[in-house]
Amino acid sequence: MEDSEVVRTNNNRERKMYNEKSTINQRPVGSGKRRIWKTLGYLTGEMKACGDWLKDKPLVVQFIDWVLRGIFQVMFVNNPLSGLLILARLLIQNPWRTLTGCSGTVVSTLTALILSQDRSARAAGLFGYNGGLVGLLLAVFSDKGDCYWWLLLPVVVTSMACPLLSSALGSVFRKWDLPVLTLPFNIAVSLYLSATGHYNFFFPTTLIQPVTSMPNITWSEIEVPLLRSAKERRNGPHSCKRQIQGLSPLALTIAMPFDRLYFGLGSYNCVLACIAIGGMYYALTWQTHLLALACALFCAYAGAALANILCMKDLKDNMVPETKITDDKSTKNQNRETTGVKSISRAVSYIMGGTNMSEGASRDKPLVFQFIDWVLRGTSQVMCVNNPLSGFLMIAGFLVQNPWWALTGCLGTSVSTLAALLLSQDRSAIETGLHGYNGTLLGLLIAVFSDKGDYYWLLLPVVVTSMACPILSSALGSVFSKWDLPVLTLPFNIAVSLYLAATGHYNLFFPTTLIQPVTSVPNITWSEIEVPLLLKSIPVGIGQVFGCDNPWTGGIFLLAVFVASPLICLYAGVGSAMGMLAGLTAAAPFAEIYSGFWGYNSVLSCIAIGGMFYAPTWQTHLLAVACAFFCAYLRAALANSLSVFGLPACTWPFCFSTFLDLLLTTDNSAIYKLPLCKVTYPEANHVYYLAVERNRKATVMTK
Repeated sequence: MEDSEVVRTNNNRERKMYNEKSTINQRPVGSGKRRIWKTLGYLTGEMKACGDWLKDKPLVVQFIDWVLRGIFQVMFVNNPLSGLLILARLLIQNPWRTLTGCSGTVVSTLTALILSQDRSARAAGLFGYNGGLVGLLLAVFSDKGDCYWWLLLPVVVTSMACPLLSSALGSVFRKWDLPVLTLPFNIAVSLYLSATGHYNFFFPTTLIQPVTSMPNITWSEIEVPLLRSAKERRNGPHSCKRQIQGLSPLALTIAMPFDRLYFGLGSYNCVLACIAIGGMYYALTWQTHLLALACALFCAYAGAALANILCMKDLKDNMVPETKITDDKSTKNQNRETTGVKSISRAVSYIMGGTNMSEGASRDKPLVFQFIDWVLRGTSQVMCVNNPLSGFLMIAGFLVQNPWWALTGCLGTSVSTLAALLLSQDRSAIETGLHGYNGTLLGLLIAVFSDKGDYYWLLLPVVVTSMACPILSSALGSVFSKWDLPVLTLPFNIAVSLYLAATGHYNLFFPTTLIQPVTSVPNITWSEIEVPLLLKSIPVGIGQVFGCDNPWTGGIFLLAVFVASPLICLYAGVGSAMGMLAGLTAAAPFAEIYSGFWGYNSVLSCIAIGGMFYAPTWQTHLLAVACAFFCAYLRAALANSLSVFGLPACTWPFCFSTFLDLLLTTDNSAIYKLPLCKVTYPEANHVYYLAVERNRKATVMTK
């Protein structure tokens, strides 16, 4: 038909057919190319269309998409197809590592789902990539080779910790609008490697030793083809991935041994740094390209420095007692029964909880009587209890263990409380003993670690270090108040660690116990395990909170805690039992487990999470048990690390694990963190939580 031809018709159907035919004939020549680009658009980038399509699909299908995205989020890529390709590459490298890496990603993502973490972050794989790295690197550093199926146990446990670490770190970094990057992976893997080490019976790891001689480097022997192949990261983000730019030659400037260069150990961190700065968190400009290269160069040098520092020792456990604390106030119990029962209940309520009646009645008494009340409350606050009767029973426990320790402990509490009074600290905090318990621990542990026994000159450092506790508490409280966090036993940990580091075993005036790392595999015969001693380790672990190894002393502490709160008593026993079980799973020497060293930090963590700072619900009970397990393994890791410097683990593990759980963010209303000003004791905390829940539900219904 000619272009000049005019078609006229009155038939609508014929006119429509003609228009459709004309449209087909007039389709642009480049429409096929556009179709190709459109198809590529579905596969590249974040595959957003795929994610939107999966939203109404079964959860299993969505979960597979989340896992695939999480696998490649290591390289800042949110694409399931890329994750599938990475899986294929991992299978070629090593099927066993593929299994452990996938297990880590799946467990980490599933834990985030159970903890009701942000859905968009889960869907983007942001809760999976750290777990994937954990699974891969635990297999890489295992000294048992491939297909050691028991290794899946630590892979699962450490991967479960990744969402907790991500959530806690995110709560902190959000104030500066910073990502958490691979910090959860670094923390989890470093703690695992420190807790196990090369000489572990169950999970031995690769022996890492510092360089002790100058490497023999002949520049004429360098092989350029192998230098190019250094793009393959042996221990890099995926332990077998190829980098985007060959940054290994940067390590040539510090004369790194050629074999390390060929394996890519000088540049895998540079890959991630270059990607992050070059185009992820900064806009793409030529200035940011230069900044990314400078960051990669710095990252290579920083990697070499940290590698030299962290390989100082491959360590095992040390044997040392320690303790912890927590903050609270309290209210009293009320019961409804017959008149006779009411009077008994009322009498019981006077001595349980925080014994507020005693506190109120003492305010019009002479300052000396008030001060005694504050000291007794400060002693009991180590176990998160604000009760003078509990404090009195604990001092009785000290006397059963060692009268000298009882003297130094009481002196530390008195000096710390008096210093807070002279510094005009918050009166309510002084009255509830919150400025005394760190001094209690200091006085006790300085005596415990003294190598001179009952040495009266030791009272001098007890007084000086205890005076520093209110200052440290006030300073740390100013910082932690931004996140509504308690200071716990951080002042004690800082003060006692500085004292032990400043004196040491070879000090002329104040020699301390010699602490050394273990350098050989312990001789463990499972048939020789003694169940009665294992059971006895539960009260011993509670006593080790104060550095006491007498089971009768631990029993007195349990009674003291029960007087104030039966729930805290229950959590203390559960925490000590979880620490004992954790020691068995880590193949710790039986003597360490029997001595309660694996339990005391878990006691404090279980109390703090189970009912003190979270409202008691069955979800927080499970969280408390998980925290107790994590705290026990963390103690082993820190004990191994700090023993290089001749220092004990103290209650650092309790502080770190509790802070981690308190910074957790979740959409689950049953995991309710109480405002710090409302924290009392578990029974009263539960009542407060129920009132808050009733108000919340009433508000929802009115809306």
